Amino acid sequence: STPEDSVSSETPHETAPAPEQDTEPVETPLAPSEPQDAPEPQNADFYSVCTSLSKDEVEQFAREVKDLILTSNWTALSERIAYPITMGGIVYEDRASFVTAPFETLLDADAIEAIQNENCTDMFCNYSGIMMGSGEVWIGEVLNEDGTSAGLRVIGLSILTQE
Repeated sequence: STPEDSVSSETPHETAPAPEQDTEPVETPLAPSEPQDAPEPQNADFYSVCTSLSKDEVEQFAREVKDLILTSNWTALSERIAYPITMGGIVYEDRASFVTAPFETLLDADAIEAIQNENCTDMFCNYSGIMMGSGEVWIGEVLNEDGTSAGLRVIGLSILTQE
């Protein structure tokens, strides 16, 4: 009868630690779930290496630029460019000169295809700006003389072939 007593005395000892173990794992999953929520705010400043504007603002501007290029709306695109800008080896000093570019004859089909394939989400960026496609369009935040933001502008455009 003593071996049975020793077995029964071991059973309560084995069962007693179980509630303590149950309380620890309940607390442990709560701690990792908090950092998992953190990437959303970090993602909101995805382009912070080159602009103070939000990810949504950057990607909305990129979609607008993409649509203007794909619909050949050069006049509206000219309003979103930081001048001077060089395309196809020609420097365009302002909006008026930009809209005279030989888009009909020198538009690069491969560049247009790359822009068409751009999803305008999580685009490559560095201190120089934000890249669309394979570098056909570069976007950057332009600053006024006093250092305040003048907003996003197209700062590089490679959609024309060389003459």
